[in-house]
Amino acid sequence: MKRVLLILLVAAPALAQPWYDAYNRGVAAVRAKSYAAGAEALQAAIREIPTENAKLRANREFITYLPHMWLGIARAGLNEPDAALAEFRVSEEQGVVQNTPFYSLMRDWASQAQQQKKRNAENAAAGPKRDANAAIGRAIGAQTDALTAGADRSDAYRNAQRKLQEALDAFNRAGMDIRAYNHAGELATQARELFAGAAAEARRQKAARPPAPVPKPQPKEVVVPFFEEPPPKKPVVITNTTVTPPAPQPLPQPPPVVLPQPQPPAVSEPLAAARVALQSYKRKLIEAKQPVIDATHFERELAGNPDEKTIARVAAQVAEHERRLDEKLKPKPIEPPPPVPVPIATPIDTRPELEAAYRAFAGGDLAASESLLTNAIAKSATAEAYVLRGCTRYTRAMLSRTPDALLRSAADDFRAALRINAGLRLSDGAFSPKLVAFFENVRKGK
Repeated sequence: MKRVLLILLVAAPALAQPWYDAYNRGVAAVRAKSYAAGAEALQAAIREIPTENAKLRANREFITYLPHMWLGIARAGLNEPDAALAEFRVSEEQGVVQNTPFYSLMRDWASQAQQQKKRNAENAAAGPKRDANAAIGRAIGAQTDALTAGADRSDAYRNAQRKLQEALDAFNRAGMDIRAYNHAGELATQARELFAGAAAEARRQKAARPPAPVPKPQPKEVVVPFFEEPPPKKPVVITNTTVTPPAPQPLPQPPPVVLPQPQPPAVSEPLAAARVALQSYKRKLIEAKQPVIDATHFERELAGNPDEKTIARVAAQVAEHERRLDEKLKPKPIEPPPPVPVPIATPIDTRPELEAAYRAFAGGDLAASESLLTNAIAKSATAEAYVLRGCTRYTRAMLSRTPDALLRSAADDFRAALRINAGLRLSDGAFSPKLVAFFENVRKGK
């Protein structure tokens, strides 16, 4: 009896340990850049042993157990920077990784995750920023139209100017804030509508204004120069008849002179265009965090009603200053690094495993199908293998009482397949409508 107990005690450490197998698979998959498979295996290991250990006994050896660090690397490889940074934070808080040679590796991946997060935020804000900039441009165009229509003295025009300035301020402070860019676009749209309303009202008032009355001609006193009458001629007597000269005719009066009525001064199109160009240049200075002293000087020169020479000179100076600013802000070209030769891997044919896995899936043997697909992914990670394993795991989730973990694994597989081939689709005839809808939601990022 004692001998039997001794044999059992010696053999106990050699028994299979699921967490150890999962950890080894996960680390190997992450090293092979199969990040989705690695994340799944590492999560399974963490569910059994969540605490990292610098000297953990596994079977008959001691290992450095860092599942959170390796899971963070897998999340960074899957372009999930927030999840990666959370895992790195857990690993660092447990205080084991700092005393291992893997700490520098984790810090490098944490830096890459921070860069990924920044790029994702910039990409997310690029569309709203472009839309807000276009809305501000439309508002400036509407301002030019309102100036041309002579609406610059109305309250609506002044309100529109305030809205436009608020939009410019919000745009310059937005940084990577999507909501701030959306707010700037809304303010610019309101400014454009106010400018358009002011221009329409100015045209309506101009059309309704009665024409200026034409003044009636007033009689003017005409001064006729005095000429001395010549001495009268003696009458010529012809057969006892006297012929007298004709009486003088009155001179015709000149037509009345009508003077044009003075018109109120209006803002000329060159002046309006110069002011709009100056406002655009000032906005560029603010965006580039440059001093606006010269722009303020130009605004003083364009105030009031300057003459045409002043307008042309200031417009040319604004254009030249804006060109210099663009040259100053133009990014210097970066020399591309020399190309790194990439070894061409020999493709591995996994079609037999995929066909066998699909037959097992169609026959209802979901465990065998998932096992075959995991082996196929380990050999060659293809989009077809990932998407079929996702279908298998989704079906298993629908038959399980605790489907959440399997649904997350299925979603991870679908995302991995779409990263390899973004054009993948599931056929309604081969899979259930719910499975197809689940895949479409993952594809759309829901």
